[in-house]
Amino acid sequence: MRESYRSVQRMTNVLEALASNPAGLDLSGTAMKTNLDKSTAYRFLKSLMGVGMVRQGADGKYQLSWKVYELGSSLLLSQGIDLKAIYPVLERLSSLTGQSSNMAVMDNNEVIYVAAVNSQDIIQTVFRVGCRLPAFCTAVGRAMLSQWNPDATRRYLSDTDLRRYRDDTVVEKDQLLLELQATRARCYAVQSQEIVGGVHCMAAPVFNMFDEPFASVGVSGHSIDLMTTPPTIREVISSAQQLSRYFGAPRDRLSYFDDCLLKIC
Repeated sequence: MRESYRSVQRMTNVLEALASNPAGLDLSGTAMKTNLDKSTAYRFLKSLMGVGMVRQGADGKYQLSWKVYELGSSLLLSQGIDLKAIYPVLERLSSLTGQSSNMAVMDNNEVIYVAAVNSQDIIQTVFRVGCRLPAFCTAVGRAMLSQWNPDATRRYLSDTDLRRYRDDTVVEKDQLLLELQATRARCYAVQSQEIVGGVHCMAAPVFNMFDEPFASVGVSGHSIDLMTTPPTIREVISSAQQLSRYFGAPRDRLSYFDDCLLKIC
């Protein structure tokens, strides 16, 4: 059993290495990225090719296949997440704010970006579709964490490695708790250069029919004014409300968005 688990973990590492290198990896690159010897890396690559999860291009490099996308799309649909309904909201948000927009969900106390629209004047950084990041230092993560009950939030902060990614990363628990309280009161979270230098983000929570903050929607850009501009704040909250309505959020929750919008000067 232990050896089977080890094999699955190694195979997962190969898939994650390929996912982090969309242009593909050759055998040596795959072995280096996964800390495997070449013969073991080759064995896993061939096994993954055999089940259609990996393909090999004409240049000899290995890449993820469309089978992975097919599985990912099935997962989104199983969670009631229809990208055809989400992308128009993100495209409108990006168009009105001039910023890149994205949507993320929570998974094992981390956020995964499931949809994104890049603006014309921002270089896409780490906030790409499929990217997984800690919730505590991202705006999309804080938007969801702010809606948890206090005990759950404290457990999360106690159990999470509050790693300092940059000098600006907030890792003090008391400061994070205050930030989450403020986020809940105003309905939007902010994050300034805590993951990537020169990139500022804002996000609001998205609720489902069970009134669970299962996702969040936000924008990212290079201007720090992004986090204080009333029109942008309104559009982010309005987009979260629109998506919450689509996912069947209760009437009282939709009124929460209205109340927060009224507070914006």
